[in-house]
Amino acid sequence: MRYIFSLFFLFIATLVYANENYPSLFSEQGTPLFKAADNFSKLKEYAPATSKVINYAKSVNEVKTLGFKADSLQEKKDIQNYLKSLRLLQKQHDEIIKLTIMELLKSIKEDNYKEFTLLADVSTNYFKDQDRLKE
Repeated sequence: MRYIFSLFFLFIATLVYANENYPSLFSEQGTPLFKAADNFSKLKEYAPATSKVINYAKSVNEVKTLGFKADSLQEKKDIQNYLKSLRLLQKQHDEIIKLTIMELLKSIKEDNYKEFTLLADVSTNYFKDQDRLKE
């Protein structure tokens, strides 16, 4: 019975995550930014990043709304507003990544394992190309 429940739960979870809904316009730029909000949410309790993460989550919701509007109406002004909003969201994203890298390096210097694991868990995908962090 437990296995049936587990399979059912896995099936439902797969359906939920497979149906993530993002705007199709500029999806190569927008979708990774939207998905990063879930990853950054782990930093809400981390004091140096709390306000930036909360603002980022709000911005993601606003930009998604603009994206869906631009998708449906296909008006030039809506598309331009959406693109500008994506660029601003990218800047916020980059600021959070920069802060995370700086704090991660600080935690390494201070030998703070708890902080290191939190920051590394959040940002592993972004550090692949960072030679300083590979060392």
